[in-house]
Amino acid sequence: MAGVAGGGAGGMQPPGPGSGASDQVGQAAGKGLPDPGDTAGATGAKGDGATGPDQAAAPEKAPAGGADPLVDSAGDSDPGEDSDERIGPKLGAGGTSEAAKGGSESDRQGVAKGAGAVAAVPAIGVGAQLMVLLMFLNWLKGMLAALLALLMNLWSLIWMLVLQVVKTVVGFFLSIGGAIAGAVGGAISAFAGAVVSFGAAFLGVVAVVAGTAVLQQGNSIAQHDGVPIDCRAATERTVREIDDNTESGATSADMEAMAEDVYSILAGMGMQDENIAGVLGNFQHESRIDPTTVETIYNEPYEIGPRTREAEENGFQVELIDADYAAQWPAIDLVGIGLGQWTNGRNTLLTDYAESTGGEWWELETQLSFMLSEDDPVRVRFVQDLIENPSGSVEESTEAWMVEWEGLTLDSDMNAPRLTERLEDADVWFAKMDGWEADEDRADSILEQAEATVDVANQNRRTAAVQECRTADVNGGSGTVTQAGEQIPCDSLGAMHPDACAMHEHLQEEFGGFFLSAGGQRNESGSNHNNGQAIDYMMAELGEVPSDEMYDNGTALVNYLIPRAEEFNVSGILWDGRKWAAGNDPVGEWHEEGVTRDASGRGDDTQNHIDHVHVSVGPDPFM
Repeated sequence: MAGVAGGGAGGMQPPGPGSGASDQVGQAAGKGLPDPGDTAGATGAKGDGATGPDQAAAPEKAPAGGADPLVDSAGDSDPGEDSDERIGPKLGAGGTSEAAKGGSESDRQGVAKGAGAVAAVPAIGVGAQLMVLLMFLNWLKGMLAALLALLMNLWSLIWMLVLQVVKTVVGFFLSIGGAIAGAVGGAISAFAGAVVSFGAAFLGVVAVVAGTAVLQQGNSIAQHDGVPIDCRAATERTVREIDDNTESGATSADMEAMAEDVYSILAGMGMQDENIAGVLGNFQHESRIDPTTVETIYNEPYEIGPRTREAEENGFQVELIDADYAAQWPAIDLVGIGLGQWTNGRNTLLTDYAESTGGEWWELETQLSFMLSEDDPVRVRFVQDLIENPSGSVEESTEAWMVEWEGLTLDSDMNAPRLTERLEDADVWFAKMDGWEADEDRADSILEQAEATVDVANQNRRTAAVQECRTADVNGGSGTVTQAGEQIPCDSLGAMHPDACAMHEHLQEEFGGFFLSAGGQRNESGSNHNNGQAIDYMMAELGEVPSDEMYDNGTALVNYLIPRAEEFNVSGILWDGRKWAAGNDPVGEWHEEGVTRDASGRGDDTQNHIDHVHVSVGPDPFM
């Protein structure tokens, strides 16, 4: 065991073949020699009852300078029985000797050496583990110390930064406080001013933070809250209502049903499908084929709602319905109503007609009957001709209705796209007519109310009166004119300028019914008709050449007006393909050389003013 003891003193060297102590232990165990230091060896003390070499095994004598590992903890080395009891288990712990198994001496020596080595290994492993543990604890201690030092340094740095920021902020607010104190003449101290400014800044920060939190919360709600199920029906109903009241093509069921009603009546009167399609294409853009429509009121389709009733009670005066609209369209006095959006004087004609027949202005039958009887005479004849004489195509009938019945000129840039849209819708209606049927009974009822029949749909009470009195002569202020038709009050001509009405009333007093019909204000940009400062006196059927008598009437009229242009504020006249402008052309007879200028080449007999006299009167320039 000297090797083990030496290892303990000199640093735990494991036993091996070159260890003398190990050899001695093997020899002592193999030969059964007593340990010279064991006083009990001569008496042959027994061990634990085992035979053979185990009986001779005795503990080695502890070397000098080291304690015998086999001595008990109390230091008792008495070689008695107690000593044997102590020694036996220690050897057994090191392993069983090969001598008991009958092995050779060399084997026994190897085993003895191995036993000594095995006995030494546990002592060496425990010491090494203790040393490693101590080293780890020492390293951990150093790491903790370093970490603590780092934390202390970091805290010191943060504290210095905080102090610097506080110092800067306090200095800033003290400077503001000084400025405030200086501004109020020292009424407060610089410190008080700093407190006030700091409080204001703090409240501002709080407001910003709170506002941001509320905004984020609102955004979060908006992002995560689903659409309430119970709002879907209302939303869909609102969208459908808006879509149904927006011009987007012939898709409304109500509009299509009304269009079929109009078709059944006009077809029952004998109007061809192409012409009816042209009428419907125009009516769609005027009123969405809704006889209850009132201009500026678009949220009460196909019904007489409260706004429509209120407009009716106010006499359909535009300024009482929509002041902004009235300012935008100064030529409109009475808003358009019904299928054809009858405006101004024609509005009054329709409502008066409905009252006289016991009907309602918004009824389909009343409006169609009015259209064939008591509307503006020029338009009445146009509708009658459209019934009697097929136009030939959807395109021709659509354009003719827009120009002749509605009075929109194609010379205006804005009207060209309007015509295109109406043509597209007219084609749609024409395609739908295959499954529609004429209602002759209903048509006859309307024609009877309008005092007409299918065979003579181009005649009405006014035309009959004209034919009956055409041969009567009266003396006028400048020659003789033929009485051609009934006199027409100025308010039936639309929203006319006072100068135009004064001239019109004077001419009727002077000449009586010298014209077949008359037309006044209409929506026609680039014309004096647009603002009620022009009147057309028809001397022939629309597009026809006047008779000799009616031609003389027209010439007598213009010869009467030219020398009185200043009195009646006449700005210009168009007649028989020629024109005269006040202040530009001399006063004289119409056919006198140099008095008038050529104005032909505009188009047909209406555009060249062959069938009517056009008189512009009012403050605006002659157009």
